[in-house]
Amino acid sequence: MPDTGQPHIKITRHEAGQVDAEGDIDAFAYRVLERAGFEAYPILRGTWIRLLFDIPEQSQNRAASYAAAMLRAAGYTVTISPSLETPAADAGNRPQDPAAPTAETAGPAVGTPQTSAATVAPVPPAPGRQTPPRR
Repeated sequence: MPDTGQPHIKITRHEAGQVDAEGDIDAFAYRVLERAGFEAYPILRGTWIRLLFDIPEQSQNRAASYAAAMLRAAGYTVTISPSLETPAADAGNRPQDPAAPTAETAGPAVGTPQTSAATVAPVPPAPGRQTPPRR
C-alpha cells in the first residue's frame, strides 16, 4: 500500500475468531474504537485492542464496520477484513452495546404478555467491564 501520509489502521478477524485493531492508533483513534466496543489490554509488546470474544459474530461485524466508517470519516486510512464488512446502512448505526442480545437471541420484550416480573432477566454488566487478559 502506498504511503499516503495518513494514519493507517487495520481491523481484522483472525482464524481463532478474535477481532482486533492495529496500526497507527493514537488517542483519538483509540476513543473511536472504544466507542465502537473495542477494549485495550496491555501486553508485552504494547497494547492489544480487540472486541470481546463472547459477543455474537453479527455484533462483531457491526462494531468493526462502525469503527471503520467513523475512522475513515476522521481521515484515517482503514483496512478491514472482508468478513467484517456490513452494508453501509448498518455500519452507520452505532451499536449500543456489542455484547447486548440481538433480535435473534433476545427473548420477548419486557411488558409483553409472554413475560412477567418473575421471568425478566437481570440487567447485564456495563459494556465497559474489565476482563483480565488470557495467559
